[in-house]
Amino acid sequence: MLEADQRNSGLGQRHGHEPRHRAHQRISCSLGVVRETHPANPLVSVIIPAFNRERVIARAIHGVLAQTFQDFEVIVVDDGSSDQTPKNAIKLACSDPRLRIFRFETNQGAQAARNAGARVARGK
Repeated sequence: MLEADQRNSGLGQRHGHEPRHRAHQRISCSLGVVRETHPANPLVSVIIPAFNRERVIARAIHGVLAQTFQDFEVIVVDDGSSDQTPKNAIKLACSDPRLRIFRFETNQGAQAARNAGARVARGK
């Protein structure tokens, strides 16, 4: 699984095993956005598995980010989409530090995407 944000995920290390896809990739935001610091341990982790959802992924993410409760992180796990889903999510991640994007190179199924998100979640 590839990490598509600016932090190293440590995916798999939490449970003592390697993820199915071992390669990690950092994608930097080239928009010149200054990212504010956010607590490393949010109260809630929201996991959004996505496969070929370029038309609705931004709306789903904005729906979570618009909540009045703000002590959360949003983890989007792209399940090997062949459309612009990961690109659209990465654009949003560049402007909000609570948003983390992960990506499978090939489709693994919704349950694998949810489980991968749960493994990297920092919420309680």
